[in-house]
Amino acid sequence: MTPPRSTADADGMTLAARSLRSTLQRTASSSFFRVLTVIAAAALAWRLIYVRLELPYAALTDEAWYMGMAKELFGPHAWTSIFTGLPTAQHGPLTSILVSPVAWLFPHALAGLRNVMVLVGVANVVMMGLTGREVGGEKVGLWAAGLAAVYPDFWVRDGLVVSEPVAALLVTCSVYVYLRCRRGVTWPKILTLGLLAGLVLLARPEIAPVLFVLAAFAIWRSPQRTSWVADLARFAAALGVAAAVIVPWALYNEGRFADSVLLSNNIGITLAGANCGDTYYSSALIGYDSPACWNAAQNTATKVSSDESVQSAVMKNLGLTYAEHHWHRLPLVVSMRVAWFLGLYRPGWVVHMGTLGGQPAWATWAQGISFYIVALAAAALWWRQRRANWPHGLFLALILNSFLVAATFVGHWRYRVTMDVALVLIVALGIDQWSTRRGGRADSSPSDGQLSAVADATVSGA
Repeated sequence: MTPPRSTADADGMTLAARSLRSTLQRTASSSFFRVLTVIAAAALAWRLIYVRLELPYAALTDEAWYMGMAKELFGPHAWTSIFTGLPTAQHGPLTSILVSPVAWLFPHALAGLRNVMVLVGVANVVMMGLTGREVGGEKVGLWAAGLAAVYPDFWVRDGLVVSEPVAALLVTCSVYVYLRCRRGVTWPKILTLGLLAGLVLLARPEIAPVLFVLAAFAIWRSPQRTSWVADLARFAAALGVAAAVIVPWALYNEGRFADSVLLSNNIGITLAGANCGDTYYSSALIGYDSPACWNAAQNTATKVSSDESVQSAVMKNLGLTYAEHHWHRLPLVVSMRVAWFLGLYRPGWVVHMGTLGGQPAWATWAQGISFYIVALAAAALWWRQRRANWPHGLFLALILNSFLVAATFVGHWRYRVTMDVALVLIVALGIDQWSTRRGGRADSSPSDGQLSAVADATVSGA
């Protein structure tokens, strides 16, 4: 029996509407990925040029440790100091593991290994684009990718074999998964957040707490919430995955050191260098860290033991004891750590220290100046759009994490990793809002809701 004509027409128009929406989505997405590919190619080209402008490889740097561990990973002396031949876990292992296949293929390469970090930096640019699209649509995504491609706070470390580019990529991936959770929290998404947090613990542990906060936010704000028991189960699963990622490294270290080493032995020298006479009373270094204090603490610890974990414990005790005995200076010291962190105090010294680590002076100056511009723009745009439907809690968590790390340890610019992700997304959203108002038109890359409206209007018109 043939359906009534009106029913058949309605069915046909519904199918046409769906087809139209699918076509519009494919057109918008293909345009987005074409432009994103161009941005990524430009980011790659600049970073490859920048690598060749970096200062020569130096032995007494963090980069030397990461490179040395990468080169030794497949040999009989894995994770042993290139200077003493003793076990080392001075930093987290993830960066060296990432670089190790290339180091194995090219055993005589040094500066050439920096190209691996170039690829990591470009991957972060792409992920910033995808994350921006999740925040506010495809135009926002392209603005975010473009900003990440040119923003010195991102690329200035992409030319060195260090942990910051890896951490930045993992943070951006975590933010992307968190934003996807707004569509619905699923077990794969929660477990992925746990996995990313575990990997961050093996790269830059001070960043990991904010990723656990994001996992808790995602669960708590889920539209599929059923009970607090289910929420706890999901969060426990995320913690479990993160623990599973770091346990092999921790167990491996149990047989190598006198003291337990969960992640690294870096905390000792960090605390000793940031809590001493120079950094509490010297006007030149108050709130920063002191090379003289590093050396003095290292010399004291070396006299106690040759074991790196014991040395770290000794230096940690030196730093914490000093802070305890001079607690009345802490409010001023913490304030100055934040001033250093924001580039408001002695940026020239930061530039000098950057050159010792391999960064050209002009690049570090560009990093400092551009941060002022981006941070001020983000602050103004965020305040102006404070009532907009932006993920304000996400931005606040990312920014506060960076401030807390700087206030707790030292005001290094490299602690801006989580803040930088938030600032770029805020500026991208603000630029999109401004360009839309200025043009007096809607976003040229419509959302799913807008596409549905176009399709529905087509049906109505028919």
